[in-house]
Amino acid sequence: MYGDGQSMRDYTYIDDIIDGTLEAISRSKGYEIYNLRDLSNKLNFDQLELIGRVDIALAPIGGRFTMDAATAVEVVKQLKPKIAIPMHYWNNVGALDTFIGGPLKARFFPFSSFTVSKESLPATTTISVLKSPGRWIQE
Repeated sequence: MYGDGQSMRDYTYIDDIIDGTLEAISRSKGYEIYNLRDLSNKLNFDQLELIGRVDIALAPIGGRFTMDAATAVEVVKQLKPKIAIPMHYWNNVGALDTFIGGPLKARFFPFSSFTVSKESLPATTTISVLKSPGRWIQE
């Protein structure tokens, strides 16, 4: 922490970013899955080049130690995945509302997992909201 204690600063080493990026990309099923982990900001051109095609993005949206929902929408727009799955928002319905309230179509699943294949990927980016214990879900 620095200043008046309201802001926090972190230090990230480029080797960690590269290692994490390469580890998070899965190429085994004919589609690309990318876990944005605890990303807190938009991606730059070099990061987007390194990541490449993303079919499914796991996007943190909670805003606590991660990017907030509005920034997550911008990152999803940058990556252009077929499916974006929000994560790291716990019971923060406001974050979920912000994330799904944008221009992207949202689907709600009454369970905590779903099956996907390369052939079943949607034509345009769709947010897939999975059920978790004790969390609100739209009917």
